[in-house]
Amino acid sequence: MSTTWALTAEQIADNACWMLGLAPGGKAPQPWHRAKSLEILNGVLKQMPWYGYLWPKVASRYPFVIPAGDTAGIALPAGYSSSPVVKIFQDTLKAGFKKADSVSSAGDADTGQPIVVRPGNVLGISGGKGYFSTVIANGGFGIADCGKNGVVGLTLSTLGAWSTVLAFRGKDLQNILGFSATAANYMLIKEVNDVVSILKTYTSPVPVSGDKIMVRYNGSSIIPVVNGVDLEPYYSTLFLEETGVGVGAGDTLARFEDLFYSTGAEREIDLVTSGAWSEISNKMSLADLPTKGYISPSGRLYLSPSPNYFIRGTLQYAAKLDDLVAGAAPDMTSDFHPILSHMVADQLSFFVGRRALGISSKREWEEKLPLAIAAHNDTGDVFGDYDE
Repeated sequence: MSTTWALTAEQIADNACWMLGLAPGGKAPQPWHRAKSLEILNGVLKQMPWYGYLWPKVASRYPFVIPAGDTAGIALPAGYSSSPVVKIFQDTLKAGFKKADSVSSAGDADTGQPIVVRPGNVLGISGGKGYFSTVIANGGFGIADCGKNGVVGLTLSTLGAWSTVLAFRGKDLQNILGFSATAANYMLIKEVNDVVSILKTYTSPVPVSGDKIMVRYNGSSIIPVVNGVDLEPYYSTLFLEETGVGVGAGDTLARFEDLFYSTGAEREIDLVTSGAWSEISNKMSLADLPTKGYISPSGRLYLSPSPNYFIRGTLQYAAKLDDLVAGAAPDMTSDFHPILSHMVADQLSFFVGRRALGISSKREWEEKLPLAIAAHNDTGDVFGDYDE
């Protein structure tokens, strides 16, 4: 059974900050206080399955594409629940593989930016997807110029027998950083003067055909994203000032599409999810960059005015999760949310008050949460006496 939740994680975190006096009631807490409160809340929630409860997980940066002039919007993910935040990328470019099949003329991006291919390799188009019709040496690799900070991504339509590499911060065709997909795992790699080294291996998730991958990079921070979920960040100053992005493949079997790269800043757009939708649903029109987003009752995301060119964006949202226990969903709204707020407030208070001593809040809630719940069940108080 799916649980209906009355409060978002952000609301509980804010309530905890208000209870501690870290912000006036009803006012947004400082970003550091909210972030730490959410971190502690996440720790508390990790213990909930032992008591038969799960919290809706926040899915980070679900990527979407809205073509120029599209008025149909995009379907929200099956796990979409609530708490949406929509961001779009300005000045987004897309490699054009939706052209006539050719073994040798993937040609240019839709904007005319050339994709320069490593000598001896040939980049082509098959069924609206890019592929290397000829692969030699270290594999096919094409590169186009982009910003030194930005976002690059593609869809792995078909995994090859070897690896497919989403490249970013390329200096030239022999010196790149890349996010590699093999049949076994994802990896961050570097290639320096044609010598390839593994920077980091991700054991989960395992790559499959159809995965949508991207990399966000800003300064030394590098964050790979697979199907909208951020993987563990990596930090590197290698090729920090370089601007090349592209795609490579180790064989002729790999297929990829929707290659995009953004040179502009990511910006959050205003989002309307209620009555204003009816006012705009029949008035979609072509114009410049959209200024608002709308989520319709049928679960589709629209941008208005409709973009006059390709728009790449991300959606962050609370996802649905089923209960671990069988039967009907428990009623959380009457008493469990206040308990959570007090728990988070107590742990946040502990962290803020004793942070200089280096005491781990994670260890504290691991030790004290069962005692707190037991005390509540026995006495009706939120916290019992569990001093050590």
